[in-house]
Amino acid sequence: MQIKIKKKEERYFVKYTQSQLARLKVSRENRQEYDNEKRAKELIARMPDGHLDARAVAVAKMMSIDEHKAKKLIKAKTKGMVLDGKID
Repeated sequence: MQIKIKKKEERYFVKYTQSQLARLKVSRENRQEYDNEKRAKELIARMPDGHLDARAVAVAKMMSIDEHKAKKLIKAKTKGMVLDGKID
């Protein structure tokens, strides 16, 4: 959150989206893993047709990771992740 205070009367607050708030709750060490998992799940959500294995191969190529890692990211159950349709 950015707070800019020029004078006591003027205050500007930047609100976070629900997705950004969920990301901030993740520890700094795990943010890269969280981001990769969210990216994989958002990509899968954009591909409703096809078998999971075929979609995992497509995600693996888009993200430049191994297929088994893509399947693991897609199947992982993360509590508190907000899928908002945006790939950050």
